Amino acid sequence: MNRSLRSALLGGITCTTALVFTGVALVLYWLIQQSLWTEFDSLLAAKARALAALVKQDGERIRITFEEHPLQEFARQSRPEYYQVWSDDGGVLARSRRLGARDLERPSGSLVRPGFRSAILPDGRSGRLAAMRFPADPVNIEIDHPLRRPDSGPDDDDLFEDRAHSATRSFVTLVVARETSEVDAALRRAGWTLAGVFSAAILLLHVMLSRIVTSRLNPLDRLAGEINAMSVRSLSARLSIVDAPAELQPVVQRFNELMDRLQIAFARERTFSSDVAHELRTPLTGLRTILDVALSRPRSGEQYQKSIQECHAICDQTQRIVETLLTMGRLESGQMAMDREIVDVAMMLEHTWSPFQAQAALRRVEVKWDVESGVLLNTDAAQFRILLANLFDNAASYVDEEGAIRILGRADLHGLQIVVENTGCVLSREQAAQVFERFWRVDACRGETGTHAGLGLALCRRIVTLLQGSIDATVDDGRFAVIIRFPRALLEAHPIESDSDAWAEENDGDAAESTERSGASAAKREFLRDSAQEVHAGTVSGLQRGPEHVA
Repeated sequence: MNRSLRSALLGGITCTTALVFTGVALVLYWLIQQSLWTEFDSLLAAKARALAALVKQDGERIRITFEEHPLQEFARQSRPEYYQVWSDDGGVLARSRRLGARDLERPSGSLVRPGFRSAILPDGRSGRLAAMRFPADPVNIEIDHPLRRPDSGPDDDDLFEDRAHSATRSFVTLVVARETSEVDAALRRAGWTLAGVFSAAILLLHVMLSRIVTSRLNPLDRLAGEINAMSVRSLSARLSIVDAPAELQPVVQRFNELMDRLQIAFARERTFSSDVAHELRTPLTGLRTILDVALSRPRSGEQYQKSIQECHAICDQTQRIVETLLTMGRLESGQMAMDREIVDVAMMLEHTWSPFQAQAALRRVEVKWDVESGVLLNTDAAQFRILLANLFDNAASYVDEEGAIRILGRADLHGLQIVVENTGCVLSREQAAQVFERFWRVDACRGETGTHAGLGLALCRRIVTLLQGSIDATVDDGRFAVIIRFPRALLEAHPIESDSDAWAEENDGDAAESTERSGASAAKREFLRDSAQEVHAGTVSGLQRGPEHVA
């Protein structure tokens, strides 16, 4: 059964308090009981010692003077007290008048340490006995009086008995009994008083705790109410518990952050569906237009072939959009596996840029290189090439006429930093933070639909995440820069040999082997150049190329 937090707190605190109070009450009751019985036994022992002082020995005869003149408490008919005296041989020397022929119990004890025992009195009442064995006429024995020796040691009774024998005194045993109804009544009153006081305290504490817990849980109740009122249609609502306790503040903050992400995700989903439909509608419209024109009247074979080629090009562009979206989906879901190898960063930058060189030269763009040689990166070469190709295509597409592109690659103690920067940017710094979103364009009217789909830099961000790096975009004085950083742990300490001349200088003694290695190196550069051209012609071209800012 589900319990509310309020009932759980109140139940737990009340039960714990009740257990503690019950324990305290039992301890107090035990202390009161011990105090009352100690006081009662002290009075009973004092009376027994007073009677013992009235036991006299006259030669062989023992006189019990209090029997000759009975005391009132032993002679009264209502609630009498009792006594009984025995000689050492077990004979009864005296008993109280109300005792009749009955005997009292005979516990062991002495003047110094009387023996006490609870018992049922002859008339059926609850009582207590005090017994002591002592020599007749004990006050004549030359020892300290027992009543003034509460701290006597364990050997005092033996010393007392030895001195008594030396004085030729006979020993007797005296038992005095008294009812305990007053003590029992006092203990019952104390028990009921403690039970009532502590029960009232527990009840009062429960009421106070109920109010305190209720008031302290009000923010939680309001928080639950606000959360319960939220729905898909109210994702813009946020929790606003002003007086929330410190423990709830992180919950409120994290929940609001989660709602921000949910709102963005839902908005992105709606925008994504609209963007995909818009991007696919344009090539489909182009296909339908070409086909309608081709079917409008009979045409020559060359004209039909040209129409088919145009349709094929549009299909290629549409396929690249779909494949890019699928690649991004696999990257985001973690289904893309990495195939790590050692990559020469300078060589990779050089060969990936080569397909864009003609485009930059056509627009009279100045390309500035600041790339450190010999930097080796442990990464996925194929994904790294796609990443660089998208960055170069973005820079070459949006640099202004006669502008400049700067390519930087440096390694330091913090790791590897690659920067691709171009002039002619009209984005604001706020817009620069959005360039990695799918289908984002500064042109909200989508004037470049069919040419740019807004997926290039979005794919870059996901590839960099896969490669365990980070990516940022900045705008400063019309210069748009994308900065990629890789941690120091991904850099290799020893460079690989990528140039045949350097290898030949170290191996002058074997010209044939040097020539073979030179051919392998040239083949490697040719392979990288072909790969870069393939990336440029396939993954980057057409609608996939990133239009994240315009010149």
